[in-house]
Amino acid sequence: EARAVGLTLYRDGDELLIAGPRAEALPLLDTLREYKPELLALLAREAREVAWRVAALRPYVARLGPLDPIRLPPVRAGVPPLVSQDPATGDYTYHKGCPSCGEPREAGQIFRCRACTRAHHLVLLELREGVVPTASPATAEGGDAA
Repeated sequence: EARAVGLTLYRDGDELLIAGPRAEALPLLDTLREYKPELLALLAREAREVAWRVAALRPYVARLGPLDPIRLPPVRAGVPPLVSQDPATGDYTYHKGCPSCGEPREAGQIFRCRACTRAHHLVLLELREGVVPTASPATAEGGDAA
């Protein structure tokens, strides 16, 4: 529900941080506080899912030179490409899973799943911009704690 209204939740230790429009966050604060333990556990699982993707992707991104993120290899072996063409008929098949990990994409995720999108972003920040996140992004942006 929080994501649907443009909020992003972050974990910083035992703190639940919220980034996004304050007007959208206020009506949800009581619910977020009520489910804080479950949300912190979910955010920890999401962080683990992103971490292994970052480790798998990092060796394939050069620090300099051209970059075509669409053509980066999958982070998990055996994942079909997003679109494949049958050589006999020329017909295209659209695969529903993430082209990086093969897991289902959420509604609104056009190309990669949320975890792979985040991992690609983090690797590009680290290798291309020299930015290594050491704290929750919401902390740097002045997010509110719940």
